[in-house]
Amino acid sequence: MRRILYSRLMLIFSIFIFIVVFFQLTQVVSRGSDTDKEIKGLEKQVNDLSLEQKRLEKIKSFLKTDFFAEREARTRFGLQKNGEHAVIITGRDQGLMQTTDGNGRLVDTKKASTPGGEVSPIQNDESNNHRWFRYFFGTH
Repeated sequence: MRRILYSRLMLIFSIFIFIVVFFQLTQVVSRGSDTDKEIKGLEKQVNDLSLEQKRLEKIKSFLKTDFFAEREARTRFGLQKNGEHAVIITGRDQGLMQTTDGNGRLVDTKKASTPGGEVSPIQNDESNNHRWFRYFFGTH
């Protein structure tokens, strides 16, 4: 029996078993290292997504405010509150202002002084089509 334990065949078989176990062990360690890297990457991704979620929640809460709705109604749709009058002062003709009536329609006005020295608009009866024609073709 001792002879078998010290034989070359047993030595070769033992070395083979050792090599197989060694390679299996390195593969397990390598997979564990890859898994750790993947976990760290996923944790970073979770942190990034939570920051993005907080940012989007802030935007969502802002979009639900009355301030945002009013600003969008004014800028995108040209709407105004009842009783407000928008005034557009053109630099080309200093005596001419454009303003809107309570329904949002543009009305041309000229500045006129009142006896108290205040400036009040005087309504221009020219139609919108004539104003556009005059704007594009320069006729007065």
